[in-house]
Amino acid sequence: MRFAFIRSERDAYPITALCHVMQVARSGYHAWAVRGACDRRREDRVLSVHFAAAFERRRRTYGSSRIQVDLQEDGMRVGRSRIARLMRENCLIARRKRAFRGTRGACLTDRVSRHRLDRNFTTRAPNRK
Repeated sequence: MRFAFIRSERDAYPITALCHVMQVARSGYHAWAVRGACDRRREDRVLSVHFAAAFERRRRTYGSSRIQVDLQEDGMRVGRSRIARLMRENCLIARRKRAFRGTRGACLTDRVSRHRLDRNFTTRAPNRK
């Protein structure tokens, strides 16, 4: 994180001053700048391509556990937490199914009560209808 900041600001300020402010060794920055990505990061990039394709193939509805099953069927052994981390980093969020909500009207049409008053609301005494 510090080295990335130094890289982004190296055009505006000298590297020596940036390293001093960020409290890192100048040789450490230069070693980081020359060093390539580690094996794990390279594998993550390859995996990201594979599971992004599987994610799109399944219409963006599969989460990390179902993507893991897809990758296992393709012969790749990857942990679910690693897939979940890579999905978060690539902003791949599965769409959730909407909950089923039935309508009340469909149920009530089967049980219609008799119309006892027949729109005659006049009474001779209280509590007589």
